[in-house]
Amino acid sequence: MKLGIENLKNAVVAAINLAEKVEKNYSDDGKLSFAEALGIGASSFGDILKVIRSGNQIKQEFLDLDSEEKAELIELVNSELDLENDKLELIIERSIDFLVGLEELINIIRK
Repeated sequence: MKLGIENLKNAVVAAINLAEKVEKNYSDDGKLSFAEALGIGASSFGDILKVIRSGNQIKQEFLDLDSEEKAELIELVNSELDLENDKLELIIERSIDFLVGLEELINIIRK
């Protein structure tokens, strides 16, 4: 039985939202103050709590990923991630591509 990837997608979107908030506050003055970090944490608390509560389901969905679901997650990141720093955004997107490819390579070697 396929588990789907809804919890995993929610976690990815929460992580993207958090990264965008951090980047926006950091890019204002090149610093992230304690008050800014506290504000980011407070505004992201609900999303973070949901991810923590569904941690086991996220892990199971990740372990159950097929190639179609991996492609869907990569597309989700590419469409949702919108950082002001285009170079950083590209690095994150390519890192995800690399990690998915590395995981597939490991699975091929193990078989």
